[in-house]
Amino acid sequence: MNRSRYDAEGARYRVEQEHILREDLRQQISAEVRTAKVALDTGIAGLESAQEERRLAERELSEARTRFGAGAAGNLELVEAQRSLTTARERVVNAQSIWTRARIGLARAVGMATTLR
Repeated sequence: MNRSRYDAEGARYRVEQEHILREDLRQQISAEVRTAKVALDTGIAGLESAQEERRLAERELSEARTRFGAGAAGNLELVEAQRSLTTARERVVNAQSIWTRARIGLARAVGMATTLR
């Protein structure tokens, strides 16, 4: 073989390698986006669940206050309802943090992290 044929085969090999690398990168990006989307969906579900838990705890506290005011419940029930509400509020904050991180992860995966608000 002459030199030009070796050069041509080398060029074809490099082009093929570039195509393989590009396809690998495309698949990797696609997987990252899918994973980030699942994390975001999970974060949304967790946040909605935590917010519902907080609403129920608020209602429970309101009812405990009413029963306490009417003399139908003692301090313990009121304190337990307050503790449940505090726990529910903490869960909302944690869920918001998880949701925010998931949003950032998805924005990063699709290449829009600098435009996230």
